[in-house]
Amino acid sequence: MKDEIMQYVSYDQILRYLHYNETIEVEASMHQLIQEALNEALALATFKSHFQHEVVEVKETRVTLSNRTTVFESKDLATFVKDAQRLVMAGVTLGHAITKRIENRMLIKPSYGIVLDACASVIADAYCDYLQDQMIETQAFGDYYISQRYSPGYGDLKLSENKKIAEILALDKKLGIFTTDYGQLLPEKSVIFILGLSESPFKTQLKTCGGSCETCLLKHCTYRRGQNGV
Repeated sequence: MKDEIMQYVSYDQILRYLHYNETIEVEASMHQLIQEALNEALALATFKSHFQHEVVEVKETRVTLSNRTTVFESKDLATFVKDAQRLVMAGVTLGHAITKRIENRMLIKPSYGIVLDACASVIADAYCDYLQDQMIETQAFGDYYISQRYSPGYGDLKLSENKKIAEILALDKKLGIFTTDYGQLLPEKSVIFILGLSESPFKTQLKTCGGSCETCLLKHCTYRRGQNGV
């Protein structure tokens, strides 16, 4: 599976995490460092995921899980999944080993630790892309159309909403993922995301994860590069 996930890894995305752009020449030594970090991150990653879907009711500024009292107050999310009849909630992680290695490298050799951290982040995104494609290819949800990916922290959906989803999915028991009071995920190279399921194609096409921050419509995304020190 690791070889398949690597096919989704964007080298350009790694460079963007490292603040390179088309005007900055990447030295051969940096290319070598990135390749070394990619190999190490992939070797240490333990790919785990868990997801489930539920009937959902979507209104202008809120998304409610029909068989629960759970409500997401978010105009952006409601717009994103307004055509959905069901909502998929998913959690994925690369495990604890990669996080510990990054922390270790940051102390011993920060320059390499930064590259390793960037590579691990891109691999985590690639894993999400891989899972989405697997859902489509295997028709995991029957004939439903699947929306793009959306995570707490995008738009006006607060990062703290990670806690609600983590509790619903029991991610602490299933994947060993825990959330802080602010909704940050531990271990760090973990992701929670939402997908809409609809009987008809989705009309909303916002560029979220996997795209360029420069062309993304979510201008106040928590994860936007250059915002809040990201």
